Amino acid sequence: MLEHVYLTIKNRILNNYYPPGIRIVEADLTTEFKVSRGTVRVAMHRLIGDKLLEKTPHRGIVVHKVTLEELIEIYTLLSYLESLAAKLIAENGDPKLIEELNYLVKEDAKAVADDDFMLHLKLMDRFHDIIVEESGNQTLVDILKPLSLASRNMRFLMPLKVRMVRSFNTHTKLVEAINARDGDLAEAIMKEHDIEAINIIKNAIQENDKSKIETSINL
Repeated sequence: MLEHVYLTIKNRILNNYYPPGIRIVEADLTTEFKVSRGTVRVAMHRLIGDKLLEKTPHRGIVVHKVTLEELIEIYTLLSYLESLAAKLIAENGDPKLIEELNYLVKEDAKAVADDDFMLHLKLMDRFHDIIVEESGNQTLVDILKPLSLASRNMRFLMPLKVRMVRSFNTHTKLVEAINARDGDLAEAIMKEHDIEAINIIKNAIQENDKSKIETSINL
């Protein structure tokens, strides 16, 4: 039950159901999930560790609001680390996992064609989880997992259709490189993808009121 509570709250945050800055009330969750306060506290503590929730002096626990500067820092790290993970899985990845990557991209083509944004998110989150978790380097996995989680707020920085098409095109090219076992090409594609994300964030800073943008970013 603990895992169910944790994952449900986590998904609500990542899907913007709980917007940044909103107060998360322990008693409400206890009633909703029909669990003890201790179970809810443990789940919330894990989410604080994930930097999805934070404790505040006067409001209690709220959904963490990331700054744009912090998001740029995250993507700068990802441009080096996630590209390395892509290189490793291309060179050494389990064929069954690579087969799953191909399946995810094929299913995503349908999601993009149908403008099914939530299905697209589900498929691409799984795609990135495989890249990160199956790189074969546990130290890299431990560093990358929280960064990869944080980076998913990128989905709220641009129009949905633009994000879907951009993501689909990148992952199609990446899978082709992985199928060819071309680690250098996979690394280059992933790095370009993350650098482009940095540029989009910087443009958002320049073209919009900074405080307004920050309230639309959910971490």
